[in-house]
Amino acid sequence: ICSSAELQLGYVVGIDLSAVEDFQSSTPHPDPVHVTAHFLYQVEVGECLIQVRRARTGKNMSNLDADIIQGVRLFFFSKH
Repeated sequence: ICSSAELQLGYVVGIDLSAVEDFQSSTPHPDPVHVTAHFLYQVEVGECLIQVRRARTGKNMSNLDADIIQGVRLFFFSKH
């Protein structure tokens, strides 16, 4: 049984993965292999800014960082 909070967390990770896939779509490594997600605060319903950065690109894999920001506060970050 999942609570609404757990479902919201999964939805936020899904939004994060969608942004990462869009960012990587034209590269040799378009699909995320893993994700580590960190929730600093509960993300509120509403608009947010998602920033994706390439940390490193290797022969077989790329490492990315992604942040979800609402207002001026970092709510969530992930490593891919």
